[in-house]
Amino acid sequence: MTIRKKIFRTLIITNAIILTLTIAVGIFSTFNRTIKYESEKLNMLSRGFESFLGDAIDGISNSLEVVKDSNDIQFLFQNDTYLKSLSEASIRNSLKDVMLNYKEIESIEVTSGSSNVLSQGNSVVFQAHQGKVYTQGNDSYLMMRIDVNAEASLDVTISLDKLFKNFIEQNNFDMYSQLLFYEGNDLYYVDLQGNSAKMAGNNTRELLLSKEGNVDGLSFYVAKPKSYIFGDISEYIFLTAMFFLLVIVVTNLVSRYLAKEISSSITKVAKVLSELPEEHFEKIDVEDDFEDEIKTFVRTFNSVSDELNYNTKNMERIISEKTRKIEQQNEQLKHMSITDELTGLSNRRSFDEQFSKDFSLAYREKLYFNFAIVDIDHFKLVNDKYGHQIGDKCLQLLAYAFKKAFNRSSDKIFRYGGEEFIIYSLSKEKEKFYDILELLRDSVEKASMEVNGVSVKVTISIGAISLIPPFNEYERYIKLADDNLYKAKALGRNKVIIA
Repeated sequence: MTIRKKIFRTLIITNAIILTLTIAVGIFSTFNRTIKYESEKLNMLSRGFESFLGDAIDGISNSLEVVKDSNDIQFLFQNDTYLKSLSEASIRNSLKDVMLNYKEIESIEVTSGSSNVLSQGNSVVFQAHQGKVYTQGNDSYLMMRIDVNAEASLDVTISLDKLFKNFIEQNNFDMYSQLLFYEGNDLYYVDLQGNSAKMAGNNTRELLLSKEGNVDGLSFYVAKPKSYIFGDISEYIFLTAMFFLLVIVVTNLVSRYLAKEISSSITKVAKVLSELPEEHFEKIDVEDDFEDEIKTFVRTFNSVSDELNYNTKNMERIISEKTRKIEQQNEQLKHMSITDELTGLSNRRSFDEQFSKDFSLAYREKLYFNFAIVDIDHFKLVNDKYGHQIGDKCLQLLAYAFKKAFNRSSDKIFRYGGEEFIIYSLSKEKEKFYDILELLRDSVEKASMEVNGVSVKVTISIGAISLIPPFNEYERYIKLADDNLYKAKALGRNKVIIA
């Protein structure tokens, strides 16, 4: 093989390998960045809908408190036909007002036992459905029950389709997103056209899912078809392939030219040398000063070597210093990533990383696991009345109160999201966990927080559980505490319910 062909082949292979590796790394990096970006968007969407749904439920509950506490609701169950008639008319007007404010409500019913006493809106039979959510045709509904007394309750039917669609439209999110939820063991989805349907075989392989969201007993995910996500990547791969072919063609032409020029020059030199007469080559005699020339070369080499050694050590020092600074910055970033910026407490990410490990430890070692979910009562009203700046100051002061009440190294406090906090600890002996929580609740109730010259009073509701875990499923444990929180709110808020 001629040197020209060798040079050409070497240049082609080298460039092809470099280009292939560059493109492969680019595609892999683009794929991972896209998945990470889309996952973060879906998680943000899930958290946003969780807050949106929670606010809607709280708002509806607060609006119906007027109906629940009115004398009309009591007259509705009297034998006096006249009083019942007046009561029904008054209640219907109140329910109409609530439904005008919340377009997502399909119906509100006053029920007693299994009987429908009064209904407003579309006809939906609440009693036929035992769960929190159910589907009917192409529509999905969330059921909410507000107990009035031992005899009666207000049963509210909320359209999940309308809620999710309104949320997406209000926040300008990706219109390809879907809401997923379970009805029993079957998985359903809600699209942006307001259609609900059962997913065949609960198959989510073609979907990218957010982290699980949970509001008032409804667990859900936000999903996006992978086909929409990978469409952009496919376009990128196609353009990259075209670019690859173009570079190969250009590299081929350049390599041919360079190989020709190099081989041509070598050929010319060889030809000139071959044509020189032999007598033109004179042998070089070793002179006395030849050794000095070598010494000069060695001294020059040593000087260059010393300079290189100095530069190498200096570079090592600089690299070591830069590495140390990077490690410090990484530690700071790690701390920031698991810390709530507003309150200084550990955030939800930190909770997700620690909780399952601590719970498994409690289960294995038969330790008492003291766990509480704390929610600020009607905190939305504080933000609405005083502004979010005052609301943020209240959160900071409450966080300080939590840290003061639970100040042991074993106590862990998290801002779980919005106005919701989680507190837990492990102990070998059963502690008076309820007493500590009650003292915390009482201190918050009695305190008057001065924020920028404004006096603000709030209360908290707490759902807790304290026992040796009988099962190694932390989700069930959280659910028990969450149920107690729901009971605390149902009983009028500003209470501690523990099991």
